[in-house]
Amino acid sequence: MSRNTRWTLLAALAALVFLLCSFPASLVARFLPTPVALAGVEGSIWNGKATAAGLNGLVLQEKLSWKLEPLALFKGQLAWQVASEHVGQPGHLRAVLSLRGAAIENLRIVLPLEPLTLFDPMVTAIRLRGEILLESPRLANREPVQVTGNLQRVGSAMAGELTALGSYRYVASADAQGNASFEMSTLNGPLLIQGTGAFDPKSKKGKANLRLKPETDLPGLSPVLATLPRDGDTYLLNFPR
Repeated sequence: MSRNTRWTLLAALAALVFLLCSFPASLVARFLPTPVALAGVEGSIWNGKATAAGLNGLVLQEKLSWKLEPLALFKGQLAWQVASEHVGQPGHLRAVLSLRGAAIENLRIVLPLEPLTLFDPMVTAIRLRGEILLESPRLANREPVQVTGNLQRVGSAMAGELTALGSYRYVASADAQGNASFEMSTLNGPLLIQGTGAFDPKSKKGKANLRLKPETDLPGLSPVLATLPRDGDTYLLNFPR
């Protein structure tokens, strides 16, 4: 291949990337899966913003912005710096597309806790509220990953008014084959929680064993805890139940 041909191909590729990235983000947002929604979209795929991002009608992030990294093109990557916030807490990540696949780097994001409680009817009925902080240096398919963070300002709205439960720390990890595990402990609050869990990708089943110890009466939640098996003054919550 001659030098002129190589430069022509590179120029054509650069033009194609420019056209794709300058495509209006509002048009792209129309093709998102039905449960996902972006509101107030402005700008392009290259550089744009949105007032909010939601899932099934629940706002997950606000004040989103994204900007393409032009220098990443020289490494054979399409990469964006993404910023957002939830309840005033800032978040950020780096989204990368390359021949190796897709990855998320330098992740720090705060999400509402509620969508994560819909996997079990009893947990859903407790009406947990709060936020979850996720932090990870890199998330990519078929690579070992680790996610750490906190469950912040967790409470139950089961009794009408919000009953504060506490804040909790978790560490989750997975190997390249998808075998995952997590540990959870209490930072503060009237409901002490400690436990572990695991996920097996072959059977596509997970399990969790939590020990719950209330330090005081918890309006609305105490009757639910009373239905669980006990070990002394500690309640046992296991999944699957």
